[in-house]
Amino acid sequence: MPRFGSGAILYAVNKRWTDMKMNTIFTGGLHMGTAPKDTKMPYCVLNVAAETPVMRTSNGDFDRTEYSRVLLDFVVFHQNGLQAATDASEAIRLKFDNPDLVLQTGEGTVLEFRWVSSTPVQHPEITSVWTYTVSYDVLRQRPDIIN
Repeated sequence: MPRFGSGAILYAVNKRWTDMKMNTIFTGGLHMGTAPKDTKMPYCVLNVAAETPVMRTSNGDFDRTEYSRVLLDFVVFHQNGLQAATDASEAIRLKFDNPDLVLQTGEGTVLEFRWVSSTPVQHPEITSVWTYTVSYDVLRQRPDIIN
């Protein structure tokens, strides 16, 4: 039975992260949701900011295709200032802008993986630490469902 949440997309992003050897840039790794307390910087946290069904098409009474949009945030944590955080966020854009992101069999198809924004924020107490949020809009076609 296929999963219809964003888990399939997260799995595919994690696989691409590994395939693109992103841990050479983010030595603290990629973490889903939150990073462990003592994670060494630089690292990245991947969050699902939103998931919304956008459309359903129908082919008669039996088959239907569903589409959803997922907003993903890659949040970069870097200890060496704004320029280092910017460079790290640009590495994400280089590897993830419009990738050929393949989902597992039965999980549907990623039709679009589009950069939306990049936003830097300085840590309020440690001025050398910056976070940089890189947001992507993902359009996913879910597998046909037989009623």
